[in-house]
Amino acid sequence: MQKYNIGELEFKNPKECEIYIRNIINTLGCCIINEDHKQFKFFNNLIQRHPVFKDKHGVGISYFYIEPHSLMSKYYQLMIKRIDGTETDFSWIYCC
Repeated sequence: MQKYNIGELEFKNPKECEIYIRNIINTLGCCIINEDHKQFKFFNNLIQRHPVFKDKHGVGISYFYIEPHSLMSKYYQLMIKRIDGTETDFSWIYCC
């Protein structure tokens, strides 16, 4: 059975990973996750698993933030603010 690691965390399967991350996002709600935030390292490890990591990372990540999803307001979306001021969405499910 293939296991999934995000940093030091290990998941049995993609679904377990999704549930874990969705729980974090829903618990945090709308917020900024900068280097001082306890979840910054986790999200930084998570983005490294994204299929287009280099495009998402760009020149470097200043912080992540959670906001209401633009199309489905009852859900949240995860965003990246780069050090050059540009922003992009972060489809975290692809990282699982």
